Amino acid sequence: MVNVLYRIVCRGAPTPDQLTELTGKLAEHLKQFGLAIGGEVEIIYPSSQYTHDPRVATTMVYFGAVGATEQDVNNVLDLGVPCLPVVSLLQVATHELPEVLQPLNAVGFDEPEQGMGRVVTALLEAVGLMSRQRRVFLSYRRTESRAAALQLFDALSSRVFDVFLDTHEIAPGDDFQAMLWHNLCDSDVLVVLDTPDYFTSRWTTAEFGRALAKQIPIYRIGWPDHTPSRQHAAHSVRTLTSDDFEPDGQQLNVGCLDELCQDIEALRSKSHAVRGLNFYSKIREGVEMIGGQVLGKGSGHSILLELADGRKCVLHPTIRVPTSLHLHEVMKQSPDEAVVVYDEVGLHEHSKGHIDWLQKMIAPVRYIKLHETAWQLADYHEGDR
Repeated sequence: MVNVLYRIVCRGAPTPDQLTELTGKLAEHLKQFGLAIGGEVEIIYPSSQYTHDPRVATTMVYFGAVGATEQDVNNVLDLGVPCLPVVSLLQVATHELPEVLQPLNAVGFDEPEQGMGRVVTALLEAVGLMSRQRRVFLSYRRTESRAAALQLFDALSSRVFDVFLDTHEIAPGDDFQAMLWHNLCDSDVLVVLDTPDYFTSRWTTAEFGRALAKQIPIYRIGWPDHTPSRQHAAHSVRTLTSDDFEPDGQQLNVGCLDELCQDIEALRSKSHAVRGLNFYSKIREGVEMIGGQVLGKGSGHSILLELADGRKCVLHPTIRVPTSLHLHEVMKQSPDEAVVVYDEVGLHEHSKGHIDWLQKMIAPVRYIKLHETAWQLADYHEGDR
């Protein structure tokens, strides 16, 4: 039986045609990742009960209609699950949505470039199943496991992972160290090819330790007859045997590669769910510390909150390195003022300078460091940076 890695909760009053179209478009998109509905991806329909698992990347879509019930929406929102309200017309959102969902940005089927395609895109983005979100960092010793690293790079890339491999990704003349840390901070999983001399290298040792510091899950692939050090614990471990290799002892066989990719997919799903929840929990803790409250989590993981004086504010958290492309997506949702919360740990000076430049050059943008959420929001005034 295949374990569920991604979950989409349907609530409200969708029509049979809407559910058929939703399922069909999701299935079509998932094929490129080698995933399937009923396998790694589960859809919870309105008639089914939902039990939350914080280790599974989850989102909710609510199909609004006059008289649609609230069901367990409040409980799901309280768990930090992002929710996408869907209505027939944006002008009638207050009539088709329960009060708790009305403050969140809704998708209207009457709007240009909206409809079910937009719904599916938003849901996949919420659980991290857009190609640009599936990032893996391969860490290895070239002298010991280069052939296997190249194989794994190709296998993961064929499953539409964005894989960082230093021999492929760092151009001549680039700052090697800065590029390593930038790409590590932007990854969902660190995959370690743990050969006998892996921890004798300064770079690989630092990659392992900094992934732990950044709370990036580590998938450790142990070489045959190599005993890993206890001080270098990983979140998930696969120990290879001689049967996992081709006769040359260097190339991994097809069956092993497939199993490794499945394991990495599973860990990557858990990473997206757990890291997103930790980020949300830290923001919520900061908001409540200053007397505010979180009202809900919408599309794009935007967080709607109410400050102590009753003013509303929307935050856009990102566990990745903030870029102008990310800001462009954020400002589609919050054109008047985009407030981005990011984790500054591990960012090199080039990235920090880029963030400062974006904030200075684009008037309605404010960047807040995750650990300063309470401090910055305590004196928050719209339009005042």
